[in-house]
Amino acid sequence: MVEFCRFAQASSLDDSDGLLEGGGMFRRHLTYKSLDDVDAEIVKRFCKAAIKR
Repeated sequence: MVEFCRFAQASSLDDSDGLLEGGGMFRRHLTYKSLDDVDAEIVKRFCKAAIKR
């Protein structure tokens, strides 16, 4: 399993599709089984939202 991207304060990000994993108070992450599974548009969406916070 490749953990691709972590987001601080991600518990406040809109994740209506339930893609972010993690149960802590703040951090969430996107996890992929391989790099071929990475969806660049999803990563881009969360990065933009995190920057706006």
